[in-house]
Amino acid sequence: MEEPSRQVHLDFHTSEHVPDIGKYFSKEQFKEALQIGHINQINIFGKCHHSWCYYPTKVNHAQMHPNLKIDLLGQQIEACHEINVKAPVYLTVGWSASDAENHPEWCTRNQDGSIIEFNKKTGSETEEVISTGLHIDKEIRQKDKNFRPYCNWKFMCPTGEYRDLISNMVSELCSNYQVDGFFFDIHFTQLKCYCNNCQQSLKENGFDINNPVEVNTHWNDIVLRNFTRDMTDHIHSMQPAASIFYNGLTVIERKENLKFRVHENATKNDLEDLPTTWGGYDKLATQARYFHNYKNKPIIGMSGKFHTSWGEFGGFKYPEALKYEAAAMISHGARCNFGDHLHPSGEMDLDTYRNIGAAFEYIKKIEDFGIDGKPYSNIGLYLTGSYNADDGLARILLEEHIEYEVVSNNSSQERINNFELIIIPSANILEEQEIEKLQKFQKKGRNLIVIGKGALDSKKDKFLFDIGAKYIGDSDYDMDYIQVRKELSSNLVASPFITYNPAIKSEAQKGSKILADIKVPYFSRTLEKYNGHLYAPNKLEKEKYPAVLHHNNTVFFAHDLDRIYAENGSKVHRQLFANAIRYLHKNLMVKTKGLPSAGRVTLLHQENKNRFIIHLLYAPPLERGRCLVIEDLPEIHNVELTINLDKEIKNAYFLNLEKKIIIKKNNDLIIKVDKFQMHEALILEY
Repeated sequence: MEEPSRQVHLDFHTSEHVPDIGKYFSKEQFKEALQIGHINQINIFGKCHHSWCYYPTKVNHAQMHPNLKIDLLGQQIEACHEINVKAPVYLTVGWSASDAENHPEWCTRNQDGSIIEFNKKTGSETEEVISTGLHIDKEIRQKDKNFRPYCNWKFMCPTGEYRDLISNMVSELCSNYQVDGFFFDIHFTQLKCYCNNCQQSLKENGFDINNPVEVNTHWNDIVLRNFTRDMTDHIHSMQPAASIFYNGLTVIERKENLKFRVHENATKNDLEDLPTTWGGYDKLATQARYFHNYKNKPIIGMSGKFHTSWGEFGGFKYPEALKYEAAAMISHGARCNFGDHLHPSGEMDLDTYRNIGAAFEYIKKIEDFGIDGKPYSNIGLYLTGSYNADDGLARILLEEHIEYEVVSNNSSQERINNFELIIIPSANILEEQEIEKLQKFQKKGRNLIVIGKGALDSKKDKFLFDIGAKYIGDSDYDMDYIQVRKELSSNLVASPFITYNPAIKSEAQKGSKILADIKVPYFSRTLEKYNGHLYAPNKLEKEKYPAVLHHNNTVFFAHDLDRIYAENGSKVHRQLFANAIRYLHKNLMVKTKGLPSAGRVTLLHQENKNRFIIHLLYAPPLERGRCLVIEDLPEIHNVELTINLDKEIKNAYFLNLEKKIIIKKNNDLIIKVDKFQMHEALILEY
C-alpha cells in the first residue's frame, strides 16, 4: 500500500473522570475537518494510555471507555473511507494505566522488584523557578501534594497475558473493521526488565540476570524483537497490505536503537520530533538520513500542531510554522504528519485543521519533488547514538550548508567505500567489525576526519587509525585554547580562542602537519587557585601536542569539537571545523553564497525520475520563553549556488521562481536565486 503524504496523528488519551465521551462526534464534521486540512491519512485510537478502548470490544481484559456510548472507532473508520482517507489504528503498548493498576504483574520491574515508572514522582512538593538576566532570581512555588508529574506512566512488559491481550485486540480489530494499519506506541529500548516473565526468559535463554548489559540485551533481542516480529506476522496473516509502526524504535539518540535495530520489523518509519520544546528544528535532518538507508521503507516526519507538547489542549502553532516544518519534511524526502488531540466530546477543532490545511495546501504543490528522494552526498557522518556528539556535528554541517549522508554500525563495506570523506564523531565506541571497515576505507586513500575521543580504542589507551600521532593521555587542565595556523585561518581570529573542554594529548609523528596548536591556561580553576570570574588566561607558549593534525588523507581534532559546539554554539568552533572539511575535501557537491546560517540546504536524488532537487529553506527559530518558535518568514535575496554533480544536467528550473536557467557544459553549474520566501526548490534533470 502506498504510504499517504499528508497525515495527522489524532491522540485521544481520555480519563474515565471525563463525562460524555464522543457525545458530539459527527461523521460529517469529522470529514469536514479532514478535507479542510487536505489530509489523506489519520491515525485514530483503538486503545489509549488510560487503557480504554474506543469501540465495543469483547476481548478478555479489554474495556471500552465507561463513558462512551457509541462505536467511535468504527464511525471514524467509515468517515475516513467515505472520502478516501486511510485510518490506521493506534494501540498503546508501553503505557496502560488501568492495566497496570488491575494487573501489576504485567508491569516492568527493576531488579529490586519495584515498578519502572516514567517521570516518577519524587515526593518533593516544591519546584524552583529560575529566571536569568543580569540577576538570577529564584522563586519557590509550592506544589499541591497531589500534583502528578507531566507524562507520568508505569511501563508495561509485552510478554505473557499482556502480550496476549494486545494480540487478541489486533485479531478482533482486523476481523471487525477494514483496518489500514496499526500504530503501536511506547517501546523504550533502554529498559532492563526483571518481571517474573523476563526472569524466567533470561534463565531459559542463557542471560546473566546480574549483568545489566545482558538484561538490556534480553529486553531488546528477545522481548521487543519477538513482540514486534510476531505482531507484524500476525497482522499480515489477516491484512497483508496493512502498514505497521512501533513508536520509540526510531529515536536515534538511543544507542540501543542503533545497536539492535528492532525497528526493522515495521513497514515504515515515523520520525517524531516536537521542535518547539524537544529535539529542535534540525533533529529530522539526521534522522531522515539514517532511515533513508532502508530504501524500501517510507519515512514520515512527525511533529505536532501544539505550541509545546503532546496532550496540550488549546495550544496552537501558527500556519507559518506548520508550513515551514512541512516543507522541511519534504526537503528530507519524508511524508508529513502533525499530531493533534481530539476533544473528549468527539468534536474536531476546525481551527486546527485550517492551520494544518494552510501548510498541506502548499505541500500538495511540492510533495512530488521530495517524497522518496534520497540524500545525495560524498560525505558520510558516522552515527554514534550520542546526542551531543551527533547533534553538534550535524548542526555544524547544516549551518555551513555542507551536505552529508549517514553511515552507521550496520553499513556495508561497499556502502562506506562510496564516500570520499567520512567523519567520526567524538562519542564513537567502535566494535571490531566497524573498525575494520573504516581502516579499509582509510587505506584506500579516502578522506577521514576523526574527532577527539572518537579516535581512541575501547580501552582509551591508543588510536584506532593512522592519524600520524602517538596517543599520550588526557589533558592536565580543565580547559585550553586553540590557535590556528595559516591553512585553517579563513574567517577565524589569529588569537587563541577558548575550547571550554580540554584536548587529549598526542605526539605528532614525522610527516604529519600541525594545522592548529594548543595553549593551556596558567592553571585549572579550583577553590585555591582561580583567576577572575571564569578560567585562567592562556600561557604565551604553545604546547608540543597539536589541536588539529593532518596526516596523509586524515585530519584529527584533539578536542571533542562536536560536543563543544552542541553545548556552547560558538561560531569559531564551527568555522574551524568547516575550514578543515574544505581543506581536506575539495569536492563539495553544493556550495552556497549569501544564505544565512539559519538557512537550510538539502540535495535529494530522485533516481527513478532522473533528477536532483536542491531545497532551500529559511525561517529562523526564536527563543520565546521555554519554546523555540517560528513566526517570521523573511524574504531572502541573492543566494548563489555552485553545483558540482557527477551527472550531466540537461535542464534546470525553479519550483516557485519564474526564471529561465541556461545550462553551460563542462563547468560547475552556478545558479543565482534572486529571491525566495520560506522555501524554494531547484530541479535539476539529467
